[in-house]
Amino acid sequence: MAAANNRRPGAQSRSAKSFQENAGSQESYSEGDLDAIPAETLAEMVRLYRAGFSLLPLGGEDGKAATFTFKDRARAPLLSVQNRMLASKSKAFGIRLDGMLVLDVDTETPESTDYVRKHFGLSPVQTKTRRGRHYFFQYTGKPLPSVELPGIRIDFKAGGNEYVVGPESIRVDGVKYAPVKRLISIAALPSFVDQRGAERHEAGTGTGTGKIPVGKRNKTLFNKALEYARYIATYDDLLADLLALRTIILEMPSDFPDSEVKKIAKMVWKYKITGNLWQGPNSAVIIHRAIIKRLLRRKHGCDAFSLYSVLVSNHGHLPGKPFAIVPDAMARAGLIPLGRNSVIQARDILIEEGLLVRAGKKGMAIQYQLPTGGGCNNYIESQFGTIGDAA
Repeated sequence: MAAANNRRPGAQSRSAKSFQENAGSQESYSEGDLDAIPAETLAEMVRLYRAGFSLLPLGGEDGKAATFTFKDRARAPLLSVQNRMLASKSKAFGIRLDGMLVLDVDTETPESTDYVRKHFGLSPVQTKTRRGRHYFFQYTGKPLPSVELPGIRIDFKAGGNEYVVGPESIRVDGVKYAPVKRLISIAALPSFVDQRGAERHEAGTGTGTGKIPVGKRNKTLFNKALEYARYIATYDDLLADLLALRTIILEMPSDFPDSEVKKIAKMVWKYKITGNLWQGPNSAVIIHRAIIKRLLRRKHGCDAFSLYSVLVSNHGHLPGKPFAIVPDAMARAGLIPLGRNSVIQARDILIEEGLLVRAGKKGMAIQYQLPTGGGCNNYIESQFGTIGDAA
């Protein structure tokens, strides 16, 4: 029996062996079996570690305290984290927040959800906690002061010397941290933007109600629509949120008609479905299947598709704006791995297909534009026309 309790990794269960292979380490395990940690927890730790995240062993009376010092240290080996968890009989681990901010909402109430949506946006990457929810964002600044209001308790955790309990962790009281949508990479997270200061400034020019005054209502609601559209799945959901927000944040909401809210929602949703809802490097680039098919069936169509992808990525969010195509400069900037003649040939194919148009000259350089009508936009307009047109 003693020999069985002190097995080497090669003699352990399948989950233990898999964990060691995934971790890529040769160190031995402490006494106890990896099966003492649930398979879902082990799998999530391996996935996050492989994705580049820094993990911590948690323990203590509440099961949420880091069990070794990590301040300003490099990433700990995965098996060291696992061994500490085994030693303290813990089933919980932490994720260090280097490059991230987590909204730790301790009170999952309608008030707190509305507060987060209104001021920060609801990040899709979430973990359900005992009392609330974690929302993950990209962020490189300092943590913010906590928020404590009726029905609302929010902590801001950020930076490599801070952490949150990881998804699939199980606390000492049996509570599980359940992933709503899993953390994949920092680059895939929405950027954290605190809208509270701007809104306080705008509200200060009003009548003392704390709401957005007449004259600033349209712009404020439009900006909120741009923010919400990043995370909302349908036009109807966006419209419903804006109609509710009108009552919450605008002065004299009865004088701001439904038709005006619908106009804003429709405009912003069109930006979204056409790929023009600009979010910097996190923006989606939409290229319709019909265009891909048209280009790839042509000789040298792969080059044309590569050039079109670069042009849409760099200029698609600025409809109608002219730009130059300079093959040598594009090669130096690392934008496209094609030679000069291949870029010129690809450019001519795009012009022939109606996906690129000449826009005259600026200085010595010929300017081009991505077309704002016809072609793929006919398809987009037909899709957009299915959205309710009632004013």
